[in-house]
Amino acid sequence: MNITSTTVALAVGDPAASSRFFTEHLGFRELLRTDDLIQLERADGAADIMLVTSDTAVAPGPPLDGFVSFAVTGIAAEAARLVAEGVTVTAPLALQPWGAWTLGLTDPNGIGVQLAEWSAPAGAVPAPQDRTTEGAGRD
Repeated sequence: MNITSTTVALAVGDPAASSRFFTEHLGFRELLRTDDLIQLERADGAADIMLVTSDTAVAPGPPLDGFVSFAVTGIAAEAARLVAEGVTVTAPLALQPWGAWTLGLTDPNGIGVQLAEWSAPAGAVPAPQDRTTEGAGRD
C-alpha cells in the first residue's frame, strides 16, 4: 500500500464557520465547496480537511472525541497571533513532559485543534542513526 495523501473528515453543524476558522487562522484554503461539504488544503502538504454537514456525515454514529493535531514551527509566535485574533484557546501554550510545546484551540463547531512543536528536553541525546544501509549499493 502506498498512501499518497491524507484527508481528515469531520462532521460539523456549520461547515462554513469551520472553514472560516481554518482559512483565516490556520492557513488553509478551500479546494472544493458543495452543499454538503467543504474540502480544505494547505500548500505545505498538511493533511486535507473535509468538513461534512453532520446530517450527511459519511460514517453515521455517535461523535468521536478527538482533535486535529498539526506539527508546527514557531509555536510561540503562532500562539500570540492566534490570541490576538480572538481564537478560542482551550489549552494555553505549555511544555509537555515529553518535550513538545502544545497549544489547544477550538473552532466554532467544537473541533479541537492542537498545535505542537518538538523541543528536545535539556540533556536529550539524539537516537543513533541506523547504519545498516550505509554504503549499500556502492561498488
